[in-house]
Amino acid sequence: MAAAGVSYRVGREDNGEYGETWNGFELLDLHQFPDGIDPFVEPGNPESKLLWGISDAKEKEKGTGDNRVQAYNYRICLTDQPDNMIPIGKPERYDPEKGRVCQSAGSCVPLRIPHRLRFH
Repeated sequence: MAAAGVSYRVGREDNGEYGETWNGFELLDLHQFPDGIDPFVEPGNPESKLLWGISDAKEKEKGTGDNRVQAYNYRICLTDQPDNMIPIGKPERYDPEKGRVCQSAGSCVPLRIPHRLRFH
């Protein structure tokens, strides 16, 4: 985009930039892991590194802009009907360490899957 001369930004806009209310840093109710999730590779040991995906960044004032990219979430439709099923293959570069934060939570809250997802 820069080579084409198109203006763009990386990060979240400050609420005040366009007089809006849902920009910038935001902590929404029920959008974070519940209290009690241990964020450390070695549970209870702050000297061990943080699990993948956990940030030690300090909270900002609500609506504050920054140069960080917001988190994204993907939804997938699954079925237990064999005639409507397509096998899910193990992705290239699959890294099970990236799921350890969900293991620490006991499950991927609020994700509710009735069966364990397995790669074929």
